[in-house]
Amino acid sequence: DIPKSAQEIYDQVETFRQWTGKLDLIEDKNNTVLSTLLPVEKPLVQPYLDKFDAHIAKGIEQLNWKSPGIVEFIEQAMEDVQEVEDIANTLQENSKNVNETLA
Repeated sequence: DIPKSAQEIYDQVETFRQWTGKLDLIEDKNNTVLSTLLPVEKPLVQPYLDKFDAHIAKGIEQLNWKSPGIVEFIEQAMEDVQEVEDIANTLQENSKNVNETLA
């Protein structure tokens, strides 16, 4: 016989896999943004980075896999990191266009 608690975890394997996949993507996007931002660009996106960091801190400090609201937390984290990534990409594209125009 399989213990009930073990069966409950097994029944949620796919859910946990999806959540960890999304969290990995969020981490990758954040790390990419942080590693590609130029020092002059960082102050321009700092408010968005701070918003993202504050949201992530809630997940680290208050949530676990059984917490209500984990899906909403992951969705909001994805939206926040996507916003930062979009702004950083726009900054970098604009910088490239300015450099090409001046060249």
